Amino acid sequence: MKAVADLKPPHLRPYYEEPDRLLDDAEGRLALRLDSSGAHALLRDTCALTRLGGSLKINVIPSQAWAELDCRLLPDTDPDAFIAQLETLIDDPDMQVTRLMGFTAAVSSTETALYGAIEDTLTEALAQARVVPAMATGFTDSHFFRDLDITAYGFGTVLLGADELSGVHGHNERVNIEAFKAGVGLYHTVLEQFLFGGP
Repeated sequence: MKAVADLKPPHLRPYYEEPDRLLDDAEGRLALRLDSSGAHALLRDTCALTRLGGSLKINVIPSQAWAELDCRLLPDTDPDAFIAQLETLIDDPDMQVTRLMGFTAAVSSTETALYGAIEDTLTEALAQARVVPAMATGFTDSHFFRDLDITAYGFGTVLLGADELSGVHGHNERVNIEAFKAGVGLYHTVLEQFLFGGP
């Protein structure tokens, strides 16, 4: 957040410069949520109800039903403690909380030749580009590699407009063809820079 603080409106800039300010500032948290729900989600554990199930028949009352929550935990949150907190909130002995999957919090260093190739390519191709590491709210398979000490970055070269970003995982998810072609070109340049030191 700090790396993009100067790009934010003046009333939000202090919160991006010092996110800890938001811990005791409900008004600031609301302002951040209205400005960027994605940035707001980086400051807390989140859960979304994504699946429900019960009877397979319309005329049968199910003997049991289930719900699946997609929870994104902050890197320092203990998953077991989080589940215990969920059970306390549910407060129903007939309901059981089961962890279906979970992954370690892991990062890749920015002091690598690959990161340098990404940075060089983007700053040369896009005059106003700023390459900064970030924690994503979305799911990534990178953890499989990072758990094996293999460098992995969530790097996407397709530039999306606000309307396309808001449609991610939606019924009409799409990407601009020209932006896609340009993105493929940037990937190609990154690989040339990384493997051969340039085109």
